[in-house]
Amino acid sequence: MKIAIATKDSLVCANLEDCGEFTIFEVDDDNQISSSGLLISENKHDFITAMRNWRVNIILAGNIDKEIIKLLLNNDIEVCRGCHGYVREVAEAFLHGDLIDAEGVCQGHQHDHANKCHNH
Repeated sequence: MKIAIATKDSLVCANLEDCGEFTIFEVDDDNQISSSGLLISENKHDFITAMRNWRVNIILAGNIDKEIIKLLLNNDIEVCRGCHGYVREVAEAFLHGDLIDAEGVCQGHQHDHANKCHNH
């Protein structure tokens, strides 16, 4: 499995559209992860193509535009919104099943629950 996290300075980027880089975590059969950076294009359609080419299964981010969510889902890429914190800790929380898509709840501001997507 491959997890892409919208990244800015080792943290989850608050808004996917403002993000110039994704950290890609490849997960092996033993749930071990390794990371590498991927710069993306400003064009939404090129961005989706890049994610497909990298065989990304899910994108974790702070906020994601509804149009982009539709494009991702149409390309079999899941989304989890409302994430914040250090990217590696967020990836590990996802692998442990601790993250739930915020569906707009945690967008645009920070919460006290560090390194997680919406989990209320």
